[in-house]
Amino acid sequence: MQETGHNHFNNLQDIMEPVTTTIAAAVALGAAESLKDVAAEAVKDSWAALKKLIHDRYGKQEDVIDAVDYVTKKPEAAPRRQMLEAALTEAGADKDQELHQLAQQLLAALKEQSSGEAAKS
Repeated sequence: MQETGHNHFNNLQDIMEPVTTTIAAAVALGAAESLKDVAAEAVKDSWAALKKLIHDRYGKQEDVIDAVDYVTKKPEAAPRRQMLEAALTEAGADKDQELHQLAQQLLAALKEQSSGEAAKS
C-alpha cells in the first residue's frame, strides 16, 4: 500500500499527458489541412483561433512558438510533434483548459470535414 502515492502520481501524469498530445496533434493536423485549398471554413477558423491563442498566451516562451512553427512546416513528422508536446508541458499548457478546448474543437472540425469528404466519395 505504500505505492499508492506513486501510483496516484502515475495516474495524474497519464491524465495530464493527453492534453498536450491533443494540442500537438491539433496543431499538426490543422497545419496540414490549412495547406489544402479545400479546407472547410470551420477548420480554417478553428486553426486560426488555436494558433492565435498559442501566440497570445505563450508568445514570450520561444520554445513553444518555435515548436509550433517547426510542426507547421512539416506536420507529419512525429519528432516535431513530440518536441511541441514537451514545450507545451514545460510552459504549463497541460493545465490550459481554453487551449485544450480549442484543440478539441479543431480536431472535431477536422473529423467532421473528413466525414463529409467520405460521404461525397
